[in-house]
Amino acid sequence: MIKEVLISETKFKDIKPIICGEEKCKSNHFYGPTTRDFFLIHFIMFGKGVFKTERGVYNLNEGDIFIIKPFEVTFYKADKINPWHYSWIGFEADKIFHKYLQKDKLQIPEIKYIFKDMNNSSNIKFGRELYLTGKIYEMLSYISMKDKKNTTSEEYVGMAKNYILSNYMKEISVIDISNKLGLERSYFSKIFKKNVGKSPQQFIIETRINKSIELMTLYNFAPTKAAINVGYNDFFNFSKMFKKIVGVSPKNYKNGNKNIK
Repeated sequence: MIKEVLISETKFKDIKPIICGEEKCKSNHFYGPTTRDFFLIHFIMFGKGVFKTERGVYNLNEGDIFIIKPFEVTFYKADKINPWHYSWIGFEADKIFHKYLQKDKLQIPEIKYIFKDMNNSSNIKFGRELYLTGKIYEMLSYISMKDKKNTTSEEYVGMAKNYILSNYMKEISVIDISNKLGLERSYFSKIFKKNVGKSPQQFIIETRINKSIELMTLYNFAPTKAAINVGYNDFFNFSKMFKKIVGVSPKNYKNGNKNIK
């Protein structure tokens, strides 16, 4: 018994769903050897079977996942006595996601509900492709967590940068950010400067000044209004920092006198 979800062709870039469905296989039912030009992930709802790739042979059971990679020849076969019932999602993925899909098999039984949701998406009349894309992202988040043991310094810095870029208009400090990350301040400042090339405080200041330039040039904000909207309640301090980084006062910059120092 096969149940398939029909998916419209999309122009999505990062994640593009292609096929989705489920099958309660008969004894010894097999597929392959064959290849595809997209990722195809199967989740075993019940039963068991075998999955073969160029790297090995895997005996799989309920709760296991097997990953078929683009242009890779694979073979898979249901068990004779207890044939599997599996669900699948096929999709194209930008290269940034490939690192999460390197293994042939994983065991993540807790994401069974994601595959059930995807199979039930046939009931969604409008926005089905967006819904499936969201579910693929959700699945990838579980897969990424499965292999993750420790947060790297690059990831801490990435979170810090994203926090600054999202909160520069508020009163934020380096100690606030390090506390949110659960890091000692000096260690946080050290890894930030190593990865970014400047201190967290300098990054905060430059982010605010750059955003103020954007507000003045693209949205015609007055310098005083721009200052407030990038987190400076003291215009004198804002003007001082602006001139230090840009080389001219906010007023002269706004008036087009960008070369005056």
